[in-house]
This record gives sequence, C-alpha cells and structure tokens, in this order.
Amino acid sequence: MKRKWIFVLVIMSVFWGCQGWGFGEEKTDEASKVVIRTSSAEYDEKTGKIVAEVSTLEWQGIRIVCPFLEVDTKTQEVKSEGEIRITWDDFTAQAKSLWYRRSENILTLSAITGGNTSSRFTSQTMDFDFTSNVIRLHGSPSLQLKDLTLRADEVQYLLAQKLWQAQGVEVTRGEWQGKARQARYSEKDRSVVLEEEARVWKGENVLRGQRILLGVDTGQVKVEGDVEINLIP
Repeated sequence: MKRKWIFVLVIMSVFWGCQGWGFGEEKTDEASKVVIRTSSAEYDEKTGKIVAEVSTLEWQGIRIVCPFLEVDTKTQEVKSEGEIRITWDDFTAQAKSLWYRRSENILTLSAITGGNTSSRFTSQTMDFDFTSNVIRLHGSPSLQLKDLTLRADEVQYLLAQKLWQAQGVEVTRGEWQGKARQARYSEKDRSVVLEEEARVWKGENVLRGQRILLGVDTGQVKVEGDVEINLIP
C-alpha cells in the first residue's frame, strides 16, 4: 500500500533518528543534524521505500538540492540521480548522483565540479562525513587556484578551518612543476604549502626543502628547512 504525505519540513538525522519514518529513536546532536525539505513524498509499505519529489538537504551550512530522494527504510540508504546542486559559503558545485549509507554515516556524491571566484575543483566522488565534519574528494581530485593547478590522490576540506589538505600531490604553474607527499591550501592566507619530499623544478633547475610555500596571488616561492638549490645555466 502506498501512502502520500505532504511535507513542509522534515527533520532527519538521516536515519539520523527520525521516529516518524521509523529510523530508530537514538538522539543526535545539532552538529550532525540534517534537515530535509520537500513538498510531497510517497511511502510504499511493501518495499519500505519513501520517494520524495524535489528535495533540499541542509547540514553544517551546506545545501544540497536533488530532483528527487529515494529513502529505503530497510537497507537504511538514501539515493538520488540527475542534476544535483550543492552550495556552501560562496562555493557552488554540481553532481550527478547521491548516495547515503547509515552504517558509515557518509553521504557520497559523484562527478563533482565546482568552486568560487578564486578556486575551482573537480573529482569523481565527494564524501560528506557527518561524523568528522569533513568533506573528502576521491578519484583524481584537482584544485585550480588562478594559474596554479594541484592534483592529488586524495583531498579533504575542513569546514571549520576553511582548509584544503591533500595527499600525494603534483602541482604545475606555467613551466614549473612540483611534487610532495602532502600539501595544504589556506583560503585565508592564499598560499599552498608543500611538505614531505617537497620539490619544484623547471627543466633541470630544482628547489628542494622541508617546506615549500607557493603564493597563489603573488607567485612567490619560499623554501624552508634543509634547502637545496640546483641551478643549470
């Protein structure tokens, strides 16, 4: 039997403890609360699925608009497909699909592109980790900061600090290239810091150090700690 409901506001702790949808009675703190708004939804008692029309999810200042939401109360999963829009602060992004699993408390988006006036990012997948309040980019993630391109094995964004952190990094700026095991980009300082086996080079000219600071706006390069400079005329 299918039942239709009209919703003005639905509050879930996405399976996050919504008694009205039978997702359990555990309590959740405000930081992990997800608010879902939709105009109407239909519940199938046989399959245990809820299908909502155009829906908006809000969490930690992040807003995700989906063409629909399918909630499986048995498997404890949520999914959507189509043109999905994500916004937070001055960032806007687009995705092609959405999937949430309660067992891991992670919301996964696929085929991500987005950014703001000063940076752009792309990734095959993006995870919103509701437990640690971190966004993670997987699958050839990249950041474009003016004329500086950063590619990494994995990137995570710390919402509170407005800080990007990357593992297994390659950077390019014009004819210059660079590598490091780790990197971070501060939106406040507008600088990229390369650490652990950090080096940049142009042809046979190489700079090495414990830390290499790249100014996004100034173009300056600063090398710190056990500096080694190889210059070939």
